[in-house]
Amino acid sequence: MTKPTIDQVEFRRAMGQAIILPLFALGILVAVLLWQINALLVSTRLVDHTDQILTSANRMQRLLSDLETGMRGYLISGERDFLEPYDAATSEIDEAFSQLGRLVADNPVQSQRLAQMQPIYKDWQQYATKAIDLRTTNGDYVALVKSRQGKNLTDQLRDSFEQLISSEEQLRTERTREAQQAAQIVIWSSLGMALLVGLGLSLLTRRQLHTLVQTYGQALVAEQTRTSELDEQRERLHVTLSSIGDAVLVASPQGNVTFLNEVAQQLTGWSQSEAQAQPLQRIFHIINEHTHAPAVNPFERVIREGIVVGLANHTLLIRRDGTEVPIDDSAAPIKDRSGNIIGVVLVFRDIREQKRAEAAQAELSRQVEAQRTRLDNIISNVPGVVWESWGKPDATTQRIDFVSEYVTTMLGYTIEEWVSTPNFWLKIVHPDDREQAAQRARETFMSGKAGTNQFRWVTRTGQVLWVESFSIGMRDEQGNLAGMRGVTLDITARRQAELARERIEDQQHFLLDASTILGSSLEYNLTFAQLAERMVPEIADWCAIHTREHDETVRCVAFAHTDPATTELARNTLQPESIPLMMQVLHTGAAVFYPEVPPALLGEATQDEGQLALLRTLGISSFLCMPLTVRGHILGTLTLALSNSGRQYNDTDRALAHELAVRVALALDNARLFRETRDAVRAREQFLSIASHELKTPITSLIGYSDLLLRRTQRDHSLTERTQRAIRIMNEQALRLNRLVTALLDISRIETGQLSIEHGLVQLPQLAERLVHEAQTLHHSSHQITWECHDAALVVLGDELRLEQVVQNLLQNAIKYSPAGGVVTVQLEREGERARLRVHDEGIGIPEKALPNLFRRFYRAPNTEQHGISGMGVGLFVVREIVQLHGGEILVDSQEGGGTTFTLLLPLIESATPEVQEQA
Repeated sequence: MTKPTIDQVEFRRAMGQAIILPLFALGILVAVLLWQINALLVSTRLVDHTDQILTSANRMQRLLSDLETGMRGYLISGERDFLEPYDAATSEIDEAFSQLGRLVADNPVQSQRLAQMQPIYKDWQQYATKAIDLRTTNGDYVALVKSRQGKNLTDQLRDSFEQLISSEEQLRTERTREAQQAAQIVIWSSLGMALLVGLGLSLLTRRQLHTLVQTYGQALVAEQTRTSELDEQRERLHVTLSSIGDAVLVASPQGNVTFLNEVAQQLTGWSQSEAQAQPLQRIFHIINEHTHAPAVNPFERVIREGIVVGLANHTLLIRRDGTEVPIDDSAAPIKDRSGNIIGVVLVFRDIREQKRAEAAQAELSRQVEAQRTRLDNIISNVPGVVWESWGKPDATTQRIDFVSEYVTTMLGYTIEEWVSTPNFWLKIVHPDDREQAAQRARETFMSGKAGTNQFRWVTRTGQVLWVESFSIGMRDEQGNLAGMRGVTLDITARRQAELARERIEDQQHFLLDASTILGSSLEYNLTFAQLAERMVPEIADWCAIHTREHDETVRCVAFAHTDPATTELARNTLQPESIPLMMQVLHTGAAVFYPEVPPALLGEATQDEGQLALLRTLGISSFLCMPLTVRGHILGTLTLALSNSGRQYNDTDRALAHELAVRVALALDNARLFRETRDAVRAREQFLSIASHELKTPITSLIGYSDLLLRRTQRDHSLTERTQRAIRIMNEQALRLNRLVTALLDISRIETGQLSIEHGLVQLPQLAERLVHEAQTLHHSSHQITWECHDAALVVLGDELRLEQVVQNLLQNAIKYSPAGGVVTVQLEREGERARLRVHDEGIGIPEKALPNLFRRFYRAPNTEQHGISGMGVGLFVVREIVQLHGGEILVDSQEGGGTTFTLLLPLIESATPEVQEQA
């Protein structure tokens, strides 16, 4: 029988055309896409470049803002802390300028704009440096700020940056639009090219596929012909393969299924008759377990290479009903006697149980690894040393069996050093803390409970760190204490903050004590001596307070030293006139501060050999001299020094000394002001007393002679009416002058507490009625004075002359402040246990805002000058004091333009105590 053959040349040509043409078309499509994508990437990179420029420009703006903010804060407050943003920005801004310059190098306009900004910034930097230097040295920085040079430069920089950023944002918008257009071109051109290539390939490959179908048809006929020759062999194999416990599938060299044993039928879901002659890929459909992509079928490799091939791991068999079964095993060739491959046998088995076991094992391993990784991450992220040790913490054989990697970062020691060196943790403890740390560790270990331990560790570089160790004891299988585990954290920052807070609290307490001492007395010689004793040795080993007197001499008013034997010698010997540093402070008002005094400074500090020897004896290691300044006047100096204590002054101590100097200066100024005020008051009192007594004599004579002249004139009618009127005016003015002198003398007595009253029984109705008639007699032509009293038994306990002075003042004020005339009403009546005397006028009244100040000395309502009414403003002040000495009260009710009512309330004799009545 002649076997049909395949035209191999035609077959290869058809295969070549079916493969090469699509690949060629695909290559063209890829090239076009790459070209378009490259254009898109170029546009995208331009947008990213613009974003980098904007980020750099914004950073420059922030740095300039930090420079301006830091400088302004320092100029306002004078505190160096405000210069921190200024210093930080200064260190970064040059690099920021360089970075921005590199970014805009491809843009000539922006490069030129940036080049113009740099000299402006240099000018501003020079301005800022000058302003800070003037503020630091107490120079006239205000004038520099008011010149607006800094503001103008800042505005120029801000405008330039806004133009730069605005240009870049506009450029970014354009580039973004170009990138979007490029992306749209890529998308639409890709769709168009794919459509054209797909249409071309469908037309070109249709004929080739038809040829291939014919070729495979011929091959199928050929294989069917050969199948009959293998029937005998297949029968022999059938019995053998059916007895195998694994699934067995046999396929022809052409890839058709020829045999399935019972296990394979169950596993694939295909019966022998249904699977017979079916393509192997249909019956033995395998995929990758993870990706579900078609798996490589071992059949092709067996046919090609003639070797045994194992299935790839993670292979799933898709059964006929669609369920998935994991399988494992191999495929082998079936050869005839001549070595020709006449088939392929696949042996496979269901490994679901095996996979479940493996999955369970893998899950367990994964969980263990995850827990270990999680624990490692937790330990590695702990900002401290996690450790575990065995043995007692103070034993030389104690070993560290675990320490976290953070120990290298924190202390610089390697893990190997910790693990290999017994009791390593204690060896690096600060010597001053070692005994206490070991004792505390032993206590925690023996208690078996959690405990904490604070001490200092010394790093490899010699740095000292404060640490806090949280630990707990560990027990062995028998329950005995065997070791410890814990974590040790770096608390240096916290300790420094605690120490700083304690120092601040101590300073606040000290300032409070100092203020208490300074406020205890205005005799500053005493208070300054107490303050000096308080400062030594808490903030100084010795201190001195010098004052500059009015004659420009400098006097030591307080000195204290830790050695009392040195105090008196230093007080008498240490004079500022021969110490240039102290005189410098007195002349310039600028503090002198040496945190560490160089040895050569003592030789420069004084030209006096005796004082130089004393300074060396005092042993100055750190020095502060602060001016005592009040209202721009330098009143003296406060000198603080450290010698044998081993301490050193810092900026915090300088700030404390400044606050202390302010308080000392205020106390000194207050004491001097008090002394000057006391001397002035004493001189004023002496003057008023002398003037009053000296004025009383001529005024009394003037009043007496004017009264005598008036009586003679009225009797003899010897003078003209005009002359009599002149004498009356002279008498009235003399009486007025007498009242003014009396008022001044009363004010002096009130302020010195010497104003007193004589107690007696005063018939208030008779007194008031007499004074009303006298006033009516003097002013009958201009005012009408009415008198009302319905109770004649109103008796008060007091001084009749002083009460007469009160009523006269109220009547005279009512007439005086009613320049247009009118009715003045005087009413006296009983009000409970008090007598109430009301004096009402229809005059100019008192403004509401003036009422609270009406009884102050030398105070006059603002509307009195408008009406041309003169006065000293002392009458009501004296009236209130007299009324209060009588236990009474005076009230006022008034409205500007609507008159005034004064109400006098005095306790009646019935309400006085028996002692007062007996005294009367």
